[in-house]
Amino acid sequence: MPDVKKTHLRIYCICGQKMKVSPKMYGLPGKCIACRQKIRIPTREQVPEGVTEIYIKDRPELLRGPKRNIDDDAREREAQEALDAAKVRRDLDGDSTPITELDLADGTPTPLKRGAGATLPIDVLEPLQRLCSFRYKLERQLSTLDEYHHDDEALLAEVKGHLARVAKLRAELDDHLHQLLMEVAIELTNTQEKIAHDRLSARVGEISFDEFQDRIYRLRARRERLERRQQNLRGWLATQDPYVAGGFLDLPLNTIGEEGSKIEVPSAMDDHRPLLAAFVTSLKNALDRRTRAEQKLDQAERLAFDEEDEEGLDEVQLEYQMEKRLARAEVRFFLDRLERLKKDYASDIETVDAHMEAARDKLKVDEITRQQYDDIEQGLLRAKKDLAKARLVAARALIANTTSDIPQPGGTFLQRLGFRGENETTPDMWLGWLSALALFTGLFLPILGDASLVGALIENRGLGAAALFLLAPAALAIAVAVATRVPKKVTRGLTLLALWAAGICLAAYGLYLAFTSLDPLAAQFRAGKAWEFRPGVWMIGAGLAGIAAAALAALWSYEKLRPLALTAVAIGVAVIGFAPSDVMGLMAPRPAIDVVIEDAAEGPGQAGSIHITNLGSRALRLVSQPTSARGSYFFAVERRVGEYSWSEIGGGLSAGISADPPGGVRTIARGKRHTVPFSLLPGEYRVLLLSGATGIELVERFTLENSEAPEPTPETPPAPLDMPKPLDPPPALEEETEPEAVPQPQAARPIPSVVKVELKGIMTGPEGETRFSLVLLLPDGRRIPMMLSLGDPLWDEWNVAEYNPSYRTVTLRREEKLLILRRGEWYDLPF
Repeated sequence: MPDVKKTHLRIYCICGQKMKVSPKMYGLPGKCIACRQKIRIPTREQVPEGVTEIYIKDRPELLRGPKRNIDDDAREREAQEALDAAKVRRDLDGDSTPITELDLADGTPTPLKRGAGATLPIDVLEPLQRLCSFRYKLERQLSTLDEYHHDDEALLAEVKGHLARVAKLRAELDDHLHQLLMEVAIELTNTQEKIAHDRLSARVGEISFDEFQDRIYRLRARRERLERRQQNLRGWLATQDPYVAGGFLDLPLNTIGEEGSKIEVPSAMDDHRPLLAAFVTSLKNALDRRTRAEQKLDQAERLAFDEEDEEGLDEVQLEYQMEKRLARAEVRFFLDRLERLKKDYASDIETVDAHMEAARDKLKVDEITRQQYDDIEQGLLRAKKDLAKARLVAARALIANTTSDIPQPGGTFLQRLGFRGENETTPDMWLGWLSALALFTGLFLPILGDASLVGALIENRGLGAAALFLLAPAALAIAVAVATRVPKKVTRGLTLLALWAAGICLAAYGLYLAFTSLDPLAAQFRAGKAWEFRPGVWMIGAGLAGIAAAALAALWSYEKLRPLALTAVAIGVAVIGFAPSDVMGLMAPRPAIDVVIEDAAEGPGQAGSIHITNLGSRALRLVSQPTSARGSYFFAVERRVGEYSWSEIGGGLSAGISADPPGGVRTIARGKRHTVPFSLLPGEYRVLLLSGATGIELVERFTLENSEAPEPTPETPPAPLDMPKPLDPPPALEEETEPEAVPQPQAARPIPSVVKVELKGIMTGPEGETRFSLVLLLPDGRRIPMMLSLGDPLWDEWNVAEYNPSYRTVTLRREEKLLILRRGEWYDLPF
């Protein structure tokens, strides 16, 4: 094969276009495919030994002049015979890029008389139509003046001046069209090479047949657009007659454009229909136009025969003749493209056979299972059946003489034979739209307890950084809707997959914040019924699942991308599953309490320190108010005031001796320790760490003794079981002998005359159990913190009777009396 390629001669035109000469073309006339310059190809004997490239600029003798004028029909027959001969030679040579060879159809790029030439455009170019109309009108005026020997020199000069302007404008247009033709020729050559490369890659098994179909149909659609544009450019360059350019326009001469004005050449319109359906429909329309033109021409000839004035019908007859000629040229063009498409389908059938043979070989060596082979064979057989149907439709259309003979292609196989363009809706696009709709709908459904995201945003009038997470589903929905309009299937699938990964990361981070943040919105999310059963959560989850399904649907036909898509989906599902569970508990804080008591010093107080160590894998937060946030522990130091009662020592984290941090939150990094020093009066104490999210309660008790205090006697009556034991003020407080470094406990509030109660917080446990943090303020000034559930007793036959999650209030009951508590307010609790 390499030796054969070396024997091909390359000819470089004066415009720079390189063309290949096959062995059967030596000694024949030809033309440049770009500038249409006539060339005389030398014989094999005229080419020196070893020369493989000839430059026309160095061999001017190879340039040909214009041929003598012959009649229109003879010129057309000659051009058609040359074109058929070129097709035969290309088929014999087996060249996959015919446009790189010299065009042997000796058409007429030189100015033509009416009706002359075989190269005719398919579409209308308005600037060319205007220029041809001006030229035709001015030439008729000039011939009329010459016929009547008009001696008005000024009028003759004016007409000739207009003709000169039209000629200059036409020269500018031709230069522009020549440049476009060269660009189209180069792009068409590159497209043909890509088609050949993909066909070879599919034959040797480098790409799957599904991927080959998606690529090859796009390339063929581009090739056909370029072929039509090339036909138009060649026809426009060869057109001088206004009726060939689209019809005569009787325009005023003062509308002739200026020299150097911008020339607009319309680009080829994208037709996203399958090529077979587009060609058959175009052929049918061309045959219909040809039939109508023949009927009009027949009626005009009959009318001219019957009427005495034949001169008035000449223009009409010539117009109908050119309309018929244009229709015939359009029919020939689409017949040629159908023939090319038929050969493409035959080549695709061979590619299917090669893939089936490769699959059988893999089955023999156990590279694939029998089930996999059956699936591959089923898909390939269906593709082969579709190609056979399409080939049959193209063959029937090629032999049709009238519109009634053309078959009407229909069925779903046409969609499988054409790439899916922008105007065609595919399953992945439907899934993307439904996913975007689900995400938008989730914004208006309950998700924060009984409130929706939009409702919470309106109620709070903007939430700063939290608003970003509330609006994230809306932004994701808009991005998905835009991504579904990406025309290329693989790009659309990868974009949807990236958006899904971003949505999963946002959802996982949002759940992490919802379960761990101390923000009021997060507490609202954790309150009420289980979050998994809320409509908003279900709808947003359905939207995320739909995006993943859309990405998989778009990428499933690409075997190389299937593992990437499946792996990404599996990782995303794992991430969204681990986020609410702290990675199955592996990423949770684990506190440990250690109390160190120093030696007793002079005075009633005793010093020491409480060490809280984080042995877990995530930061630990100590809070002074009960909360249901994960990773947060309510910290309190309490003193026994009765056999079953404990009283919190003021200040929470401070244990009564050091100031609380800002916000009442202390963060302990993993592996770190936090020390709380204390100096307390003698008594029995306990350190309490309570997790409202998991229900874990850590208690470390310690006792401080005063060596100077007298031993208790049996006569001392014990404290009642149901009442806290009052504390006697120590003598040290009266004598004020304590050093200034050790602050003394102080009453938080003035001693009231009745018992007061305050609702401090509400926590929801892991199993939905709701607990309430209450504080009692006794008449003697003591504060008693309590953690109660529904039905638990509070004080003097008062118990917790009811909880209203909508208003977040707790109702206390004693017999027929009711007392409603709101968070952060003190209420009198009568005896």
